[in-house]
Amino acid sequence: MSFLAVIDDSENKAIWCRCIVSLASISEKIQFIISESKVILTAINVAHVSHGEITFDKLFFKTFTFNSDSISDEGLGQNDDGEAVYSFSVRSKILSILFRKTEDDVESYKLAFNATDRCSVNERYRLQIEIKTKSLIRKQHNPFYQPCKVDKLSISKKYKEALMDLPQDNEEMDDSMKDDDNEINYMMINNSILKSFLENVSSTTEDFKLEVNRKNFSITAFTKGIFVKEKEILKQPMAVNIVFSTDELLDIRLFSQSDKKIVYRLKDFKTFLNLGANNDFIEILLKKPGDPVLFELSKNGCLIQFVQVTDGENNHQLDARHTRVIPREKVSKKRKQKAKPQPQEQPMPVYDHAAELENEFNEPLFVGIDDDEEEQDEVTVADKTVQHTSITRAKSPMKPPRLPTSTSMFNTGKESQEKHSESLERDVRPNDEISWGEPSSKDQKISQLINNSKNDERRLINEAKVKYLNEIKKRKLGNINHNNGTDGDDELGPTQDVSKVKGIFD
Repeated sequence: MSFLAVIDDSENKAIWCRCIVSLASISEKIQFIISESKVILTAINVAHVSHGEITFDKLFFKTFTFNSDSISDEGLGQNDDGEAVYSFSVRSKILSILFRKTEDDVESYKLAFNATDRCSVNERYRLQIEIKTKSLIRKQHNPFYQPCKVDKLSISKKYKEALMDLPQDNEEMDDSMKDDDNEINYMMINNSILKSFLENVSSTTEDFKLEVNRKNFSITAFTKGIFVKEKEILKQPMAVNIVFSTDELLDIRLFSQSDKKIVYRLKDFKTFLNLGANNDFIEILLKKPGDPVLFELSKNGCLIQFVQVTDGENNHQLDARHTRVIPREKVSKKRKQKAKPQPQEQPMPVYDHAAELENEFNEPLFVGIDDDEEEQDEVTVADKTVQHTSITRAKSPMKPPRLPTSTSMFNTGKESQEKHSESLERDVRPNDEISWGEPSSKDQKISQLINNSKNDERRLINEAKVKYLNEIKKRKLGNINHNNGTDGDDELGPTQDVSKVKGIFD
């Protein structure tokens, strides 16, 4: 075997499983970098803003062997110390499934691979994972891996070298060190402070802010608000802040007296904090806004490093115009100012109804009737009068009142127009006098016909009543004469012999 490692300690098994699951949440692939003294696991997200690196020392494992002499050149390289290393990547989803739950009956974990040129086809490019339980059950998994080049960040090395050059509090800084490119700030904080703070923060919080100076240390979890221009709010801003004295920090070293501020994403940072216990200490190395920040945690021969890219200097300074909520009154005023002008309503003209209206089109008010129309009107009026007289004659035997002829009832168009113009000239009165107009001859004839028809109806009804009463009287007299000539016994009972059926009025 080219590589063999065994983990049997209960605490080390729990650390190994948590580290695998944490790296799997950052990236889809986990890269293994194996040397003779340690095993390094790295993962970087798709956006290249979060990078996790976990180093397991040789003493972390019960058994650790690595032989690079017979390994093929594919995936083989050297680290900064000149040691031979072998690098490959495995899908993180497979590893997270295998190491997600730390079972109590697990006795040991075994990792091995054979990368020699003489290995069989079944062993090539396969990571052999063996889980041995206390009930003597062995679970073997052989996921594929892909050899790759060594890709290791050097941020940790650069930051630590800059920190070593930073003078102590009682020492003066050289002029060459006062350049902003050499700025480095260091602090050490208890993990329980950060974990207890994030437990009281909503799970929807997106960003995290660190602010420190010589006297105070401040941490803020917030969510930026998103506003549609002068209309509505898509995301409500939220912020939770806590400030405490720098005396509660275990160590602090600042480059200058000015305040140091950094802002970064909170999602992957929570994953890093869960790897440590409450009594662990976290070291923080930071530079200017926009530069990566380094978090480091060490425990039981395991070094956990998390690198997070911070927001730039212009992004982390939250302007008031982006954070405050626009008052509703101001929004309504702006809307009123930008409203489109509505057309003004023109007042309706007020006319004097008593005054004579002017003819705007200079045309006569009454138009003369054509000869064809006069003949049609005379024919239709004559037909109507004939039909009306026939109906009244059929209803009553008496002669109806004499109706006027059509020529006397309706005048021709020219005569009616002349008479109408003469009546208008006679009826000219001042505007302030109101009086009834004289009825025309046409209206008088129509009203006379209506009154005559009503009188005819009343007369017909009275005659029908008299006729009906006379018939009843005759019927009763006939019944009395009939009864005088017959016995009274024949009228008793419903089964009497009756020659004539009686009506309801008998």
